[in-house]
Amino acid sequence: MSDVDDLQRRISDKDAKIAVVGLGYVGIPVAVSFAAAGFDVVGVDQKRERVDVLNAGRLPLATNEPGLEPLLTAARSAGRFRATTDELALRDRDVAIIAVDTPVADHRPDTRQLAGACRVVAQHVMRPAVVVVESTVAPRTMRELVAPIFGEGVFLVHCPERVRPGRLVRNLRGMARLGSRSRTSSRSSAITRASTYARSASRSTGCGRPSRSSSSPAPVSAATACRRIRGSSSRAFPPTHRARSSRGRAP
Repeated sequence: MSDVDDLQRRISDKDAKIAVVGLGYVGIPVAVSFAAAGFDVVGVDQKRERVDVLNAGRLPLATNEPGLEPLLTAARSAGRFRATTDELALRDRDVAIIAVDTPVADHRPDTRQLAGACRVVAQHVMRPAVVVVESTVAPRTMRELVAPIFGEGVFLVHCPERVRPGRLVRNLRGMARLGSRSRTSSRSSAITRASTYARSASRSTGCGRPSRSSSSPAPVSAATACRRIRGSSSRAFPPTHRARSSRGRAP
């Protein structure tokens, strides 16, 4: 069995060890959803106070998040989630999920936190590994910034977050995701599993508010999304939807 086949098996059997880098409004629900679903998860963040609060079983968030505290409680009770500031915790991880801020300043994206997180993960994570970037980035960022940092032995996936404060678990469970991968990742279905992780992990826990449909759509590839868009009439989208989208607001 090749190393890639073994990685695929570990993800399928939930034996893969996962790291989530960045424990904010995106990283926390992703991390505890994976842990509550059966994976061993370590969360890495530079802020000691945030790490201490999570390890005490509390949420370091300013908003009320229905369903999130039960996920954290279940994950910690099962011994499958811990938070740390120690980058060395990445050394035995098979999957790394990067969920750091990418703010916009002077109409330009600030990718310094993303680049720093990528360098830390690239230095410590095992090979082969799956690395999922959850951060919202501009076109070509994965190709021109992220990929050169990692080099060989890493399967890169971009699956940008689609959550709002106050409804993190609900959005994570019920909102469609768009995942893309590098062309060199095609041989391993572990990549497909990584790009669909958010919904499958959180849905299997049974926590949080139910989605609108018990068979909510799984994330699709960029190519599939483009085909669907080309095959749809613009009349399918009401004017209010188009107006919101043109301002860059999340649905």
